[in-house]
Amino acid sequence: MATKPQSVLNLSLLLLLIILSFSSALSYYEEEEEQNHHQERDNPYFYSRERFRYTTRTQHGNVKVLERFSKRSELLRGIDNYRLAVLEANPYAFVMPSHWDADSVVFVVTGRGTMTILHEEAREVRQGDIVAVPSGVIVHLTNTDNREKLYIATIIRPISTPGSYKESDQGLT
Repeated sequence: MATKPQSVLNLSLLLLLIILSFSSALSYYEEEEEQNHHQERDNPYFYSRERFRYTTRTQHGNVKVLERFSKRSELLRGIDNYRLAVLEANPYAFVMPSHWDADSVVFVVTGRGTMTILHEEAREVRQGDIVAVPSGVIVHLTNTDNREKLYIATIIRPISTPGSYKESDQGLT
């Protein structure tokens, strides 16, 4: 059986090891954060999550739009009329029909669902699919999976006012 001074010493050593481990982990985290901040500051092609703003957010999912490309760097002014939007739809979520005032290219990042363009046949989409959507159409989406979220990235080229992405009331239900 350990004596009282030895128990205190063992406890002190254990506490010191925990503090050193925590300090080391915190230092690693701060260093990683600094590298990410450095990468974002020095790389005009790197966008952190903070550069997106939510246009729609419900319990069924959300839509985020990236800031204008030229806001980050003048090197990107050639694509300034384009925007990037990301849709996240929970399982069985339905995206209300909306009018798309822009030519768009839709890329299914993960998941699967049904995409319907008014006056066209509904099409099943899944991870890796790319769909061109012309401006002026009405589109609605459904996540048909019962477990996996549907993530869709969309490159948008507004027609009526270049660079100005008009958010319609895209409800997720």
